[in-house]
Amino acid sequence: MEEDKKKEHKLVGEHHEGHKRHSAKKLKMDYVEMDEILLKKSERRTINEIFDRDGEIKFRELEIKLAQDLAKKDKCVIATGGGVVLNKVIIDHLKENGFVTSVSENGIGID
Repeated sequence: MEEDKKKEHKLVGEHHEGHKRHSAKKLKMDYVEMDEILLKKSERRTINEIFDRDGEIKFRELEIKLAQDLAKKDKCVIATGGGVVLNKVIIDHLKENGFVTSVSENGIGID
């Protein structure tokens, strides 16, 4: 059972890549948009508003907490903001329950 958990897959990439929703459907995986969840949790209208009113540190804390929650989710496609894939803490959380494939305009990376 433990070995099966390590095989869980998360496909991540920047939120503006519309093909991820289609990929999730084709792969029979859930689709999660991190920015939408962050906006709901923060009760802000835009990511810029979070930065302006709460600061970047608060925004990054929200991202990390959300990544911890999403790490428990099996077989999902996660649309992220551009900074997520550069944040080792967040990527490490997402890899706790499997492996991460990063999709961007430059190609695909498997970690």
